[in-house]
Amino acid sequence: LKRLIPSVINVAMVEPEGTKGGTFNGGVPWANAKTLPYYGVQHALRSLDEVIPGARLQWESWLHSNTSSKAKEEFLLYMEPLRGMGGLAPQQREADIPKSPGEVHHIPDQVSLEDAFVDSDSSATSTDDILFGPPPKRLAAAETSMSAAAELWYRKGWVSNSPKSVPTVSLIVELRRIVPKLEPETTAHDSVRVALYDRLLSEEIGPDLAELVAAGGHFSLDAGASSLSISVGGIEPVVSLIEQKVLSELGSHGKLPQASVRFDRIMQFYREELSSYTDMPVSYAIRDRNLLLSRGSYSQVEILTALQGMTMETVSPSLQQVLLSRPLQLTSLAMGNLRQEKAEGIVTTIANGLRNLSESRVLGNVASGNVERLQVVNPASPVEVRAQNPRKGDDNDAVVVSIVSGPATIESRVLLGILSDILGQVAFSTLRTSKGLGYVANGGLVQLSDVQLISCVVQGTRAKADDLEAAVEYVYAVAMPAALEALTPRQFEAVRNSFSEGLLQKPFHTSEEQAHFWSPIWSGTNCFQRRAEMMRYLNTSLTSKDVLISAWKNLMMPTTGIRKKVVVKYFGGKDGPPPRPNATAARAAWSKQQLPERTMQMLEDEHQKAAQFNNADSVARRTILAKPGADYFPPELPCAKQHDTDSVSFLQQRLRRE
Repeated sequence: LKRLIPSVINVAMVEPEGTKGGTFNGGVPWANAKTLPYYGVQHALRSLDEVIPGARLQWESWLHSNTSSKAKEEFLLYMEPLRGMGGLAPQQREADIPKSPGEVHHIPDQVSLEDAFVDSDSSATSTDDILFGPPPKRLAAAETSMSAAAELWYRKGWVSNSPKSVPTVSLIVELRRIVPKLEPETTAHDSVRVALYDRLLSEEIGPDLAELVAAGGHFSLDAGASSLSISVGGIEPVVSLIEQKVLSELGSHGKLPQASVRFDRIMQFYREELSSYTDMPVSYAIRDRNLLLSRGSYSQVEILTALQGMTMETVSPSLQQVLLSRPLQLTSLAMGNLRQEKAEGIVTTIANGLRNLSESRVLGNVASGNVERLQVVNPASPVEVRAQNPRKGDDNDAVVVSIVSGPATIESRVLLGILSDILGQVAFSTLRTSKGLGYVANGGLVQLSDVQLISCVVQGTRAKADDLEAAVEYVYAVAMPAALEALTPRQFEAVRNSFSEGLLQKPFHTSEEQAHFWSPIWSGTNCFQRRAEMMRYLNTSLTSKDVLISAWKNLMMPTTGIRKKVVVKYFGGKDGPPPRPNATAARAAWSKQQLPERTMQMLEDEHQKAAQFNNADSVARRTILAKPGADYFPPELPCAKQHDTDSVSFLQQRLRRE
């Protein structure tokens, strides 16, 4: 720390745009500027003493005299001009004074390993139990002193060994709204209010928890319009301290007493974040696809509009008004090196603390409504978005072509998982290598909540988005079926075994282990034996490539109805999207790709029935839902019934040898 002094600091200042032809701040003419090799950045180098005479010595004197009242007053006087520029708050002058880091406290010197590892069970036969250990058990309401609607799941110890031999604890506690089935989705205004609250709250409490984080703990606090989630972890004594500190800070800072200092800055950062498009165009096309299919999502333009007129007065009470005033469902998972009684105590304390923050103070009964989860649109007809590439001056066209399969089942997880692996290779080799259509070209399986989609994306300057879509249809109708037909028995077994190996991977990190159990708990299915079911299907039903061929054909060429197809097209250049091709022009593009006649007939039907939009936003999503036959997909399907199988015996032997 003694080396962190002004004399070894490099200071960089970026000049405002439009100052070329004059001088840098400090008097260096632009004509004398240096140019950074390869990047073309003009810059000047000057010593700190030359640009700000006397500042370095003054700054160093503050570091060496930070307990001196004279040094403090000198620092505050020096910083006073920044207050008028909005850089510092007029209140809490002492808080403005920087302090050197102090000693890190709360590091335990003794930690018991009694509950660090799961109890081994030599009789376990399920794939999931062998890989991840026994599943968590749900504790009865009487044990937890909480409402019967609350869910506390607990599992002692870990199977994975990373972090190596560290007896860590991990807890997740989440409150979710219970809503009637027909309740409208949360407005953009309320979503933005809570999003700003979340950012402000993180800055409020983060610094006060820094010492416990340095002692080996970690925490996250995520506030949203439909849920409030607290996650804490680390060594058990530190976790208990973090839990107490988080609740204390949440209670004292829930109304954001310091937010006025930060509000304008966070608003400005948020506006800049929403107004800029720094990622690849195809990433925004994917986001638009997800927005059209996901309840409660909003476009950047809609969020920017909602920001207008936003004030501290509207943001500060947002968590109470939007979330905590409603009936809530508590769901939690405690895992790792802690006793069941300790887990109950920590989660109950968090639950009571959150209940005290809530105006309703109610942990509701799920029977009175549905726990709010991500709902995915089930479109009744194809959807097409034709929009300008959001990156100004970018000549790239981009397309995302997605076919919605539906809610995941054990069968579809296996079949689409294997098909996804094959599609990734076929899409790249066809669209990029053979056709040279773009430097971004890939395909595979996408999952929104529990709804599965097969999707291909292409981005490049070699063809327009309409032609890129036709090329993707070539992959779906010609290249992929040909690749499946060409699989030899040996290649089929290699593909099948590769997928099986993925299912049999042990968790490497405790976070993977926790995620394996949290996902089915969060979804409400409590399906802890999914891998076992998938292995059973893989070993007993997927016996030849014909099963893969049939599954692909049923998805891409259904015998009845039309595909649930969602296409997002971005057009590069300055002219904007061209008029949508009529049926004749579209057929010409398909013919150029040498698509089969039956495929072109299906595409003509989809072309005629597609819902068309100039941009993706919540209005477009509501329009899709308003069509006859459209709705949201139902909640995740219940876990399939367990099946006995002899196929696990080899797995038991192999894993136990390892």
